[in-house]
Amino acid sequence: KCSAAELSSAVTATRCEAQTGTFVVAVVGSTDLFVPGKEPNIASDGTLSFILAQNKFGSASFSVTLQDSSGVSSDARSFTLRVTNVNHAPSFHMPQRIVGYEGTAFNSRVCPE
Repeated sequence: KCSAAELSSAVTATRCEAQTGTFVVAVVGSTDLFVPGKEPNIASDGTLSFILAQNKFGSASFSVTLQDSSGVSSDARSFTLRVTNVNHAPSFHMPQRIVGYEGTAFNSRVCPE
């Protein structure tokens, strides 16, 4: 059995061969940066995964603890993820063919994609 001190100093749960570990991730504050249901998660091998929402930027903080199979938890570690704004170039779509009739006014709209 591992103590909380051993877990808090371990990067993964592999130091305690008889125990299994689960990372518990808690987003602190707003989850607007993430696709709903795809907030930060850490797999048992330590891989962090998440999916960012489109056209969102800013900061998100989250805390992580490691809990062993007997219920003992490590101290929480806090992280901040910063997503910077990307200035996308404007784009538009023009029809491949435009038809106009002689002697009539022609109006057209260019719509952003």
